[in-house]
Amino acid sequence: LPYLKAEYERLDVIASAQSTWTAARDGLSILEENQRLHELICRESALFQWVVVDPYDRASFLQAEAMRSSPKVLGIRLPFSLRRRNIADYMDSLLAFAAEQRTTLMVLPVQLPQLVNFAEKYPGVNVIVPQLCTERIDKECFAEAISGLPNLYTDTSGNITTSNNSLEFVVETCV
Repeated sequence: LPYLKAEYERLDVIASAQSTWTAARDGLSILEENQRLHELICRESALFQWVVVDPYDRASFLQAEAMRSSPKVLGIRLPFSLRRRNIADYMDSLLAFAAEQRTTLMVLPVQLPQLVNFAEKYPGVNVIVPQLCTERIDKECFAEAISGLPNLYTDTSGNITTSNNSLEFVVETCV
């Protein structure tokens, strides 16, 4: 945290959203890591949280529901460990929960054609797919898929974005 705060000061970053790596260290469960991070962000004015929800663990849904009342919680996201699983197995339950909670869902840029279909199926849920242009759909950037979908967003995180003219491509594609 001291290093992060120093870098934010150096770069003039005024706020940041964090999520847990979900048991990648210390052998903690998603629930324990969500709680530990939540306690930290509540003490730090410039930190906000994405609560990790495991669609195969009902307790994580209940925890996210309770944490959503905090103004420091921006929404929910999937655990990193699910990036290789078929999203058709869990996306309906996750998006239905997000719709019920009126919250935003952040999803890693995987299985994009299916993800676009799910976003269309749940137009009331805002879905953020970070790391613009790190994945391709039929040789085209994800930006083409989100053009025209009012509830599907992306961002410029990820180092590939800065090296492949992604921003220029998005402006040309979506404007």
